[in-house]
Amino acid sequence: QFYYAGVHGLSKDDRKSFDLYMRATELGSSYAPLCVADFFRAGCAVKANAWREKYYLKVAAKRGCAVGRYRLGAVEWNCGNGPLAVKHWLISA
Repeated sequence: QFYYAGVHGLSKDDRKSFDLYMRATELGSSYAPLCVADFFRAGCAVKANAWREKYYLKVAAKRGCAVGRYRLGAVEWNCGNGPLAVKHWLISA
């Protein structure tokens, strides 16, 4: 988070931040896949990719991240899959 925001004397480095979040995802973090999904949504440090964003949101949701589950519901809603979106939102509540 410090490289992403450029705080505590560290320069803002999106690529290094992405690499560190990917490493944390590989190590089993529940929050890091949510951050990786943000990178793929925004196209920051990596090329924007909706499929990968959804994949990493699923990873975060499966690991118990409520925010990831909620955002996965929003993605499903925007794709026209209302019933599945509502299920994700109910689980995240």
